[in-house]
Amino acid sequence: MLKKFLIAVLIVVVVLSIAKDKLIEVSAENICRSVLGVKLEIGSLKVGVIRPVFAINDMKLYNPSGYEDEIMADIPEIYLNYDLGAILKKKVSIREFRFYLKELAVIKNQEGDLNVNALKPVESKEEGSQVQKEDKAAGEMPEIYIGSLTLRADRVLYKDYSKGGAPSEQTFDIGMNEKYEDIDDPYTLVRLILVSVLQKTAISNLVNVPMAGVNKALETATVLEQQAQQAAAGVMEKVAAATGGAAAGTGDTVKKTTEAVGGLFKGALGGGDRSK
Repeated sequence: MLKKFLIAVLIVVVVLSIAKDKLIEVSAENICRSVLGVKLEIGSLKVGVIRPVFAINDMKLYNPSGYEDEIMADIPEIYLNYDLGAILKKKVSIREFRFYLKELAVIKNQEGDLNVNALKPVESKEEGSQVQKEDKAAGEMPEIYIGSLTLRADRVLYKDYSKGGAPSEQTFDIGMNEKYEDIDDPYTLVRLILVSVLQKTAISNLVNVPMAGVNKALETATVLEQQAQQAAAGVMEKVAAATGGAAAGTGDTVKKTTEAVGGLFKGALGGGDRSK
């Protein structure tokens, strides 16, 4: 009898857990859609029960009508480590935000319009604009604070249909892996991602992303690969100083070892070339 009861309880817990994730997935889609202004889909979503973590996998951002291509952005992974206490106070405070953008497709249609200009944070030209005020007043755009954002991006694809016929195409394998701090607005988050990614391409001048709130975040940027190299160099210099550099060629050894250790950090941080 006890065994059957425990099995029944286990089944209820599993069902509630699945239902909880599905309900949160629908809510997350609605919030993201209200912030971005375009259709999106989430492949799967997991919310930690014990640890305050939130993981989204296989998110797809779709182009608005009037564009040949269906997908604007392929986002395999979003990871959040949030402050549960702040959530209970109806505030969104995220300690760690990891965003992996596999591909951003920038499309110019036959009328010469760019798909990314359809995003609400791009349409809304100034901080505190009417669109933002209306969204906040309607409760559609949450107030958030992000302590740390790690942004990885593999590539940007540009297609131009404006000349008719087959589109001209350019692919930019950017392989970026950077960290930003102190982001306090959803629009700033979207703008920061767009600016950081596009400035590593030859088409950054095509998109006029409003810089309200972005410059401050850009000042906090850290290239994680360089940070790893610097950390490795500091460790090896301390080792060399501690040993007095007794062996001949210590400088070359430190340099080579630093590069090797830096390479290990680079691989661990996912900063290698991921172009396909």
